[in-house]
Order: sequence, then C-alpha cells, then structure tokens
Amino acid sequence: MVNSETPRGILTEADREYLRLDSIERREKHSRPNQSQRWSKIEERTRASLQDLATLYEHLPAKRRENVFRPVSKASAPFTLDVLLMRGFGFLAVGALEQSNRDLDDEEYYSRIFEGAIQHVLGTHPFEEATIEVDVTIDDWTPTDEQHIQNADLCELSFGTLHGLYLTQEITEEEFQEAICEKHGDE
Repeated sequence: MVNSETPRGILTEADREYLRLDSIERREKHSRPNQSQRWSKIEERTRASLQDLATLYEHLPAKRRENVFRPVSKASAPFTLDVLLMRGFGFLAVGALEQSNRDLDDEEYYSRIFEGAIQHVLGTHPFEEATIEVDVTIDDWTPTDEQHIQNADLCELSFGTLHGLYLTQEITEEEFQEAICEKHGDE
C-alpha cells in the first residue's frame, strides 16, 4: 500500500483511496455523479501522463533520471523498482492490447513492443543496421477463473497473474502484497 507520505503523482491521495475501494464500497460512499467525475479526472490525468512519460524519456537529463530511479527500499514492497516497472509496463500493455482488440497473450505484439523499446534505449531506429530480436513465448497460459483462485496458493502464481487478480479485485491488496513478499523471500 502506498503510504500517505507518498507525494502526489498522477493520483491524488483521494484518488488512491477511491481506487482501493471495491465496487460496492464505491457505490456506498460516492454518488453516481461523483464517481463519474472522479473517473473522468483520473482518465484525463493518466492520458496526459502518457505524453509526459514520452517527453521525460526524450528530455530528462541522465543525472535527473538517476535521481528518479534510485533504488527503492525493500521495506516498501511490493513497490520495488522491478515491480513498479512490471506494473507500469503491464498497465501500458493491457491498455494498448485492449485498444487494438488484441489477445492478452499476443506474443508477436509483445516482441514488437520490446524490440521498439530496446531500439529507443540504444538510440537506434528500425531502418538502421542494428538488429534487435526479442522472442516472447507464452506457454500454458489460460485466463484465471474464480475456482482456480480459490484453490491456488497465491505465492505460486506468476506476478502477472497476481497483478491481474489484484487489478480486477479478485484478491485484496493485502493478499497481493503478502504473495509478492513471499515470492521475494523465496528468491
């Protein structure tokens, strides 16, 4: 859980609290017009932040970027730098996949996106001589159903599956954090 000392980013503290509510709590605590207005503001700021990320990538000096990505304390688990990157990429990928009506396990799409990202990191362009190939293979993936969740040991599930369950509110934040902490303890 992000503590209240976390400075404002895209979300206000009230937004964070709102997003952590399940759908029943949202209906009980917020009127329909209030919910609609809050969702609109969150969506608007999130869209703007995507453009901001592209601008930061292009123009933030290396020293400033180092300050942003300095190591994140393990005490703030599950928000380690790797987890933040996975969640951030997951959010962007799911949004792009849904927008383009692609399947969540579209290996070709992931490969193309990773190749493009690596090309940007290396400062190359698709038409230059550098060849970058990323092979993404997704084996034995099936959408998780409720029965599987009830019978599963959460720490045995992949981070992606856990994150999906958390985003869809099929597991609580506490269950998600506990499973991530256990997974980090096993590594």
